[in-house]
Amino acid sequence: METNTDKLPVRNRKIVMSNNRPALMLDGVDTVPLVYALSDYPGAFSNTYQAQKNIKAFAKQGIELVACDTNLCNGWYKVMESEYEGQKAELSYVLDANPNAQILLRLHINPPYWWYRDHPEELRVYRTEEGDIPGRDNGESDRMIRGDKNMLTRVSTASKLWKKEMGERLRGFLRFLKGTEEGRALMAVQVAEGLNGEWHQIGTDVGPCMQRYFREEYLPEVYKTNENLRKAWNDPSVTFETAEFCPEMFRPADDGLFRDPQKSRKVWDAQKCIQKSNVDAIIYFCRIVKEEMGDEMLAGAFYAYYLYAGSPIGGHLMPEMIYEAKDVVNFLAGPMPYHVNRLPDYVPMQRGLMESNRLNGMLWLTEMDQRPEDVLHFPYGGDPAKIDTTIAIIRRNIFMTILAGEGSWFYDHREGPLSYSVYRKIGWWDNEIIMKDIGKMQEVITKYHNKPYKPVADVLFVYDTDKFYIMQDMCEKQYEVYASFIRAGVQADTIFLKDLEKCDINRYKLIVFPNAFLLTEKEREKILRLTEGKQVVWLETPAYCDGDTLSTEHVRSLLGMKVQKHAAGSGWTACERLGGKFIEDDMAKNTWRLVIEEENDIEALGFLEDGAVCAARKGNHWFFSSPMLTPETALPIVEAAGAYRYCKDEGISVLADNRMILLYTNNDGIKTVMLPNGKTVSQYLKAYTSLVLDAETGEMLM
Repeated sequence: METNTDKLPVRNRKIVMSNNRPALMLDGVDTVPLVYALSDYPGAFSNTYQAQKNIKAFAKQGIELVACDTNLCNGWYKVMESEYEGQKAELSYVLDANPNAQILLRLHINPPYWWYRDHPEELRVYRTEEGDIPGRDNGESDRMIRGDKNMLTRVSTASKLWKKEMGERLRGFLRFLKGTEEGRALMAVQVAEGLNGEWHQIGTDVGPCMQRYFREEYLPEVYKTNENLRKAWNDPSVTFETAEFCPEMFRPADDGLFRDPQKSRKVWDAQKCIQKSNVDAIIYFCRIVKEEMGDEMLAGAFYAYYLYAGSPIGGHLMPEMIYEAKDVVNFLAGPMPYHVNRLPDYVPMQRGLMESNRLNGMLWLTEMDQRPEDVLHFPYGGDPAKIDTTIAIIRRNIFMTILAGEGSWFYDHREGPLSYSVYRKIGWWDNEIIMKDIGKMQEVITKYHNKPYKPVADVLFVYDTDKFYIMQDMCEKQYEVYASFIRAGVQADTIFLKDLEKCDINRYKLIVFPNAFLLTEKEREKILRLTEGKQVVWLETPAYCDGDTLSTEHVRSLLGMKVQKHAAGSGWTACERLGGKFIEDDMAKNTWRLVIEEENDIEALGFLEDGAVCAARKGNHWFFSSPMLTPETALPIVEAAGAYRYCKDEGISVLADNRMILLYTNNDGIKTVMLPNGKTVSQYLKAYTSLVLDAETGEMLM
């Protein structure tokens, strides 16, 4: 039977590089990637009064992209045919509120509760220090995306049966939507699994599916032959069939916090196996979306969390596999680091590494789940006395992503006097003042959207993923180090180490390596070549592992400084020659750290309590055995590098591209912004103000 939608042209959605950034192309239109997003809370279902009201309110402000949330397990029955009306209804109600909406559907692909009970062999087994624990049966029937930290019954991402049967339901759902109004409106499917649908691996899965995947797929793919495996593991008798599976993080390290490749490569491989099973599943389900819908629909997932991402081995450590599959996985998403971006005094920070996403042509959507100030006590938009602070933080967090060439969604949790009630009706955006400012943001961003985009940062942070496999534990002051440099008024990009050769290295004057602990000889040589003539900062134990051995000689070949291990226990003192202080970290007290042997061409910068040199400079290389630098310590490095400082006043952070500049303050005073073309803009600003300027003229836009 022919429907009205059969006569309409097929819709086309793509992510392409346009104006030097990943562009969301909807029916040929480069569309501002700002979305209003409902959550999985029952109080946020699209048929609720509040959702209907807010969909209309955002549309009035020019934001007609809407995200909603549903579970594919609903309607998957044990003895009856699958039904998809419930999932379709979630889309239908969005269109009731705004017939012009294009919809991103977060589609949870966790199996139903009865499936868990029927297939215990397909589930996770959690390894703990007390032994292996099967998932705890909590008797769940709804919202089975919470409680993973309590080691509940959950499917293994290595389960072939789950992927096969859930994949069939995904195909059935997409075919059910074809030829419908809802199907035409659906622009993207975000496949979601695990805790909050975010593809986390909570704990270490040692269940039968994961072990089978390890021995039958992962090891043969990596090593090809048993002989190669034996050489890598330094074990003359191991085979693919007998290889021990030991991914647990609590297994003691071999050298301080390091795992020796000659002794513990099997731990590395087990952990990598879990990571790869996660990515394989994401790509598997996204491929089904593309096979069924082609360019009619985008496919993506929560993935590539890095900074302040929680568990370090939590499932997001192979972004390169996703980037290589970007024809299948079109976009990635992730929330902000909450404790950073929800507090007014903090420098804004992304959880994903934005420059890597841009360089790889991957659209990233930041989940801007920023509650208004004191919304728990003032449900309609937060405390009226703090509305200016609320608006300043929202602007800061949205422009943080836009100025990185990416996008965001305004997430709508349901919080109020009934704190965190899943049935709370009042959302975060039910406030005319806030909505008016969101409309102004959309207007300004739209005005500048099609201007050629160019990143302006000349400071680069380079982060490694593989280093997580070689460490038993780590003390990473990711935010503190990043913020220490940003508070100098500079712009900084963040990338993965694997993308270093992809970036325009010539525009960077200062490069920071917070955790480059695993560098092969070729990688050391490459980095020295690429960073020649630039100021380079190394923290903790750079290059101590080369992939085969652990040695301070690797560090010496990188830094050109003689280093030695120093016993645990001696605390930091002031980094006197840079005018700053180190901050103690408990972990450094419990393991050795590197110190420098003083030589004529080395400038000692900081010392431990016993006089050992713990910070030094040689040529363009700065070494700090601390995992953290303070703003006072970072500033002289910024000045030595000649990195451009947009503002030199205290209590500020700056976000900028070649089109717009956002100045955020956390204290009162006259603030002066220096534009790259030589113009200056000075204005008295109160604490917690976000001022948006044209990057060329200095015109105040917001």
